Amino acid sequence: MGSLPKLTFLERTPSWLDAPPLRAARELLTEAQRRAGNALCLLLAFVVASFLMALIQGLFHRFRIFQSSRADRDGLRSKPQKRKRWDCSQPIRWENLRVLITGGTSGIGFEIARMLCEASVSPGPPRHLTIVGRDASRLETAKQVLLSSRPKAAQGSDSGHQPVIETIQADVSTPGGVARVFGNKRETYDVVICCAGGALPGYFEEFTVEEFRAQMECNYMSAALVAQAAFREWKREVLEAIVAEHTHRRGDVRIRVPYCSERPRHIVFFSSMAAFAAIFGYSAYAPAKYALRGLAETLVYEGRPYGIGVSVVFPPDTLTRGFDVENRRKPPATRACTEMSAGAALPADEVARVTLRGITKRKFWITFGLDGYLMGALNAGFAPGNFGVLSIALLPILRCVVAYYVVRFHRLIARDTERRLRDEIRQSI
Repeated sequence: MGSLPKLTFLERTPSWLDAPPLRAARELLTEAQRRAGNALCLLLAFVVASFLMALIQGLFHRFRIFQSSRADRDGLRSKPQKRKRWDCSQPIRWENLRVLITGGTSGIGFEIARMLCEASVSPGPPRHLTIVGRDASRLETAKQVLLSSRPKAAQGSDSGHQPVIETIQADVSTPGGVARVFGNKRETYDVVICCAGGALPGYFEEFTVEEFRAQMECNYMSAALVAQAAFREWKREVLEAIVAEHTHRRGDVRIRVPYCSERPRHIVFFSSMAAFAAIFGYSAYAPAKYALRGLAETLVYEGRPYGIGVSVVFPPDTLTRGFDVENRRKPPATRACTEMSAGAALPADEVARVTLRGITKRKFWITFGLDGYLMGALNAGFAPGNFGVLSIALLPILRCVVAYYVVRFHRLIARDTERRLRDEIRQSI
């Protein structure tokens, strides 16, 4: 037999890369690359799964899968409930409720009052409707219009009753005005809607101290003081109800929270899209709306144990009398930025309709359109908003879109600044 050929092995010449420190560094780099690839795959899988879950959730909601009706759920109860109790998550039925609307003489507040009188959001109108304003003539005009809409409510509602309409002339940005609203009544308000407010745009250096204070009082203090008065009454009612339930008992008092009252308790704040993205020219208006948003987020946690619901509305530019006044002193850069980001202004009745639907469902954040939903998702933070998996998956993309808008804003503002400087130089020469 022939002999097999001998195999020769070439020994690799040692290199300076084989030194122990460098070899360890190479191994760490390889492991890091492997883990980065795994993390990227996991991120991609998470995004795909999020889109699929959002799609399935939308299909379930569209075709009402796994959603039983209220009648079916009531049929499964062994014992009928003696009385209806409300917590801060159950939808609102407006029949036989007492509703307070501040800033209800015009704009969104007046449209909300008109729709409530016409019972366009529920089978019946509220039992008592109170609108608050500072101008007596506008209050009387608004009352006459609401009285003329009551027959529509009586014909189209199941109950057939007409709501009692009351007007109160008061400045709710002061403690005296709030005391006047909450002092001359026999029963507690069930739903309080704070619509008073207005925008005053301009250049930061041109605002006076009085204008800064007026913007904060009109947009923030008018809502904060009304909400404080409502919270005091609602919390006192809860305490009195608990005491009445335990008068015949001795020893430890057992209390379950969140407390469910016999009537709904809900407070509504009107913030603005400026609380999502502060735009050039709103240096006096945007801080007040940011503060109002923070107040609403705080009261969610404080009101829930007492069964108090909170909603905060973020309306875009709305065609109202106040919007016309705002446009008269709006800087050109502010007008260009708002038109580019928000588009055309919405009618007041459309904003009121969407708002009432959100309040009826007891949503916390009430936004308008796709841009409002996306801006709310970007600014969610710790707020208990109505956002799903899809909004979380879209956050990286939305951040890129925001960067584009920021660059465009800077360019528009730079052009306006150049124009202002040229005009000032020409006047000084």
